[in-house]
Amino acid sequence: MSRFSTLTDGRVRMRDYDQAPGFSSFLPGLAGPLGTPIWAFTCNRGQGISSFGINHKGDSILPFQPANLAYEDTPTLGFRTFLLVDGQFLEPFSPLSTGAQRSMTQGAGSLELIEENAAFGLAVHVHYTTLPGEPIGALLRGVTINNTGEKAVHIQLLDGLPRVLPYGLQLGQYKDMGNLFKSWAQVQEAENGARQYNLRSSTGDSERVSEVAGSFFYAAKASGQPLGTAYDPALVFGADAPLLLPQAFINRGLAGINKAIQHGENRLACAFAMADITLKPGESYALDSLIGFTPSTELLNQLMPRFLQNGYADKKREESARVVSSMLEDVNTATANQQFDAYIAQCYLDNLLRGGYPRLIGGKVVHLFSRKHGDPERDYNWFVTSGEPYSQGNGNFRDVCQNRRMDVSLHPEVGDFNVHNFYSLIQMDGYNPLEIRPSRFVLKAGLDAGGALKGLVEGDLQPLVNLLKDSFTLGQVVLALRQHGLKTPKGVEAVVEALLQNADQQLHAGFGEGCWSDHWTYLLDLVEDYLKVYPDKQDDLLCGRADYRFFHSGARVRPRTETCQLTDKGVRRYDALDAKNVVGHTRWLKDAQGQAVTTNLLGKMLVLAATKAASLDPEGLGISMDGGRPGWNDAMNGLPGLFGSGMAEALELRRHLRFLLNLKHGQTTVPEELAAFVAGLQKALKEEDAFKRWDSATTLLEGYRATTWEHTGGEAVTLSLEDIRPFLQTAMQRVEEGIRQAFAIGQGIMPTYFTYEATAYEPLMDATAPRLSASGLPLVRVTAFERRDVPHFLEGPARQLACAGLKAEEAKKTAEAVRNSDLFDPHLGMYLTSVPLNHMSMELGRIRAFTPGWLERESVFLHMAYKYLLGLLESGQQDAFWAAARTGLVPFMDADTYGRSTLENSSFIASSRNPDPAMWGRGFVARLSGSTAEMLSIWQKLFWGEGGMELVNGRPAFRFDPRLPHFLLDDEGRAAFTLFSTCQVVAHGNKGWSNSSVKSLVYRMGGKAYTVQGSVLPDGEALRQGDIDKVDIYLCEGEAD
Repeated sequence: MSRFSTLTDGRVRMRDYDQAPGFSSFLPGLAGPLGTPIWAFTCNRGQGISSFGINHKGDSILPFQPANLAYEDTPTLGFRTFLLVDGQFLEPFSPLSTGAQRSMTQGAGSLELIEENAAFGLAVHVHYTTLPGEPIGALLRGVTINNTGEKAVHIQLLDGLPRVLPYGLQLGQYKDMGNLFKSWAQVQEAENGARQYNLRSSTGDSERVSEVAGSFFYAAKASGQPLGTAYDPALVFGADAPLLLPQAFINRGLAGINKAIQHGENRLACAFAMADITLKPGESYALDSLIGFTPSTELLNQLMPRFLQNGYADKKREESARVVSSMLEDVNTATANQQFDAYIAQCYLDNLLRGGYPRLIGGKVVHLFSRKHGDPERDYNWFVTSGEPYSQGNGNFRDVCQNRRMDVSLHPEVGDFNVHNFYSLIQMDGYNPLEIRPSRFVLKAGLDAGGALKGLVEGDLQPLVNLLKDSFTLGQVVLALRQHGLKTPKGVEAVVEALLQNADQQLHAGFGEGCWSDHWTYLLDLVEDYLKVYPDKQDDLLCGRADYRFFHSGARVRPRTETCQLTDKGVRRYDALDAKNVVGHTRWLKDAQGQAVTTNLLGKMLVLAATKAASLDPEGLGISMDGGRPGWNDAMNGLPGLFGSGMAEALELRRHLRFLLNLKHGQTTVPEELAAFVAGLQKALKEEDAFKRWDSATTLLEGYRATTWEHTGGEAVTLSLEDIRPFLQTAMQRVEEGIRQAFAIGQGIMPTYFTYEATAYEPLMDATAPRLSASGLPLVRVTAFERRDVPHFLEGPARQLACAGLKAEEAKKTAEAVRNSDLFDPHLGMYLTSVPLNHMSMELGRIRAFTPGWLERESVFLHMAYKYLLGLLESGQQDAFWAAARTGLVPFMDADTYGRSTLENSSFIASSRNPDPAMWGRGFVARLSGSTAEMLSIWQKLFWGEGGMELVNGRPAFRFDPRLPHFLLDDEGRAAFTLFSTCQVVAHGNKGWSNSSVKSLVYRMGGKAYTVQGSVLPDGEALRQGDIDKVDIYLCEGEAD
């Protein structure tokens, strides 16, 4: 019998959870636009919460732990319940307590635990969610104890945390110097029994010393009454005692705490609610607690009367569930497979948590609730969940771009926002910043802030006006309203709406850590997503707005004369970037006269086409990694030093060029340096000798970068599409030639990477000595290369299926070749990142040092495996897709093998290449990955097929073309999905049909039903405006004519 079961409401229950191998997950931390989010990580140990806090892991309440330590320490350091039952000690959920039955139930926004202990006649139920809709961020914990026995019991209870970090103590300080910094710690009492935990003052060794503003807090209640708090660990565990057992409590009970004087200073305090109760058979006792962060004692005192009200906690749990479920309705899906339906909802939730949830406020698109993928299994990432209303977080360019891939398909009101933002971040050199930061806003020039707020805010406006003199976030506005006691007669939302109507939105980003070779490949997805919904606005998208700027990080891609250097292993390309001029703030490129350099989208796409075509490797196959970073598989970090190149990027360049060549007309104005570069590159690409072509193109690229790195000259050139078409055609010819050659080298499977060995080179000399690199090694000029083939990776075929324009028979042969190769794991029925790498050098990257079947090495890396499955669909290989999907999609896996909820994705699944068979099929590194975006694209492909918005007689119309397998149709032949987040679409067919097409439609608008023969709904504008709330699609057997 499986440990796992999916309940009818989509939650997943796991029995005996603490006996299974460890896994981690998290609560989404969604508190609503006006709430204050916290982060909270979970695992299947103890009482489930391994760590939580505000803002980032540095501001931990329960200290952040890497997963391996969290599995060990959560039963001891996490939430605990101590009971003296008629004088006998019991700790529910403890690994030292045996004989009880336990279960864990994971919801989209909640976690529940149950222990049933027949020996004591008690059942304990624990429920967690985050507190929504309040100015204070907190974890809401409920504990219910039921007497399931046949006699009355007397219980002395302690419930809470054995250690609470004081606010102001950073995680690193606690771990490195906790004994010192406890000297600053204190516990203070607020109203209604709440306790506050903070440091008295700042801890820096500086002449500036300040009090710590804000505190962590703990409060508990039962039956509307506050409960006392035990905060002195010496009275619970004993003086300087281990936390394994509450020996002082066991010895002296609650009386030992109540009669003693508690001390919260000069120690890291605990937080336990205290209760003395008697339960008759069948009776229960419930307590609720809040533990979180408050900016001030006043706010906490204001919250406490509400918290003590009967029903408050239950209402907040319901509100928290609504906050999550209201978003998931955007992708509401109803098929014969409820597991699949719930999985789509979970994918959407995790996708928006990394990409952000788009909200249109005051005419501006604001992505709320996002955060970088950092968690106990990704302990290397510094995540930020801003602890303020209208919360926004940080993220990486590739990740955020990828997870916003379907924003317009799901929310048409997003418009060209993502296209404009991400293409604006492309620099003149073709690279981009790594870090995406929260949007900020600035009032329009000359606007009177007081006037804009008239009638919306009452009180002394000056503090708010002062805030609005500079750029601001929405959260800062709301916090200022609360801090200064300003009244908002029309509501806070009305204030925010008015401010954004009168403000400009600022895009913020940061250089981060290098120039990644693949980030640009995700941009065309945003353009195509927009055109699926707005095909009538293509000309305006490409050539309309000319305010696309160029990000200017200050990093310089060094030319070959500074990077090709002689090592003891041969010539290598090291020190790719000169980052000494990198700035921490957002900066945009200007010309020599100090004016911002701008163009339209077509100009931006020309920059990418030219810089990437000029980056083809010495044999014209893949795109060079001259920025010093590889693609998504960053474990291949040695590739750039080996003159590595990527076929994935070359295939995406083909797709990019094909898009431009398919345009009928267009015009762009670009810096003259770019125009000259394009003209010179067109000539260079015509050279037949591959090495000479590479040398000439690279020389042109280096010269272009040198002239545009600090600024442009200020002169602009207007180019029509016909002016640049010859270059595009020449580039396409060379790229397709390289793709054909690479495919032949791969013998039927598209390679992903190549490296090159310098076989001839000349030293570079200064006047009297060898010229040295930044690393102090002799620099050389390479005069000849030999290609070194890298073993097959899955990304090559995945991108080939999606980008190479394969004919049906070609795609079928590719699918068969990949499935019959070592890229397929027959034991799991899943696709691997690569074939065996044992014979490769460690110089390839850290991937070579990883254990096979683990992390990026020869595992099922779900993002790439799903990209490959999507490629099968995009190339028309429906049968091959479903043959792979029935074993390759997580919801169809065996949950006991997977080791966690099969509604949640993992970054990777350990494959049968791993030396430990117990690991095979287990998922690791939870949820926030590119796999969610790939799965949502698969979901769209199944329900949209080749359909979407198109032009019929010059007007937008939507064509339906579902490609649903028979097993997803219910017993009545139906399957439903949500279109544009507003319209329910129900397909009516027959489970017995092998294939089908659309016969007719019935759509409902304004209370009336309209019937249309065929697959095209004529009023596309009404559909994307949300005026059509339901469409019934009636299918017939057979393919469409």
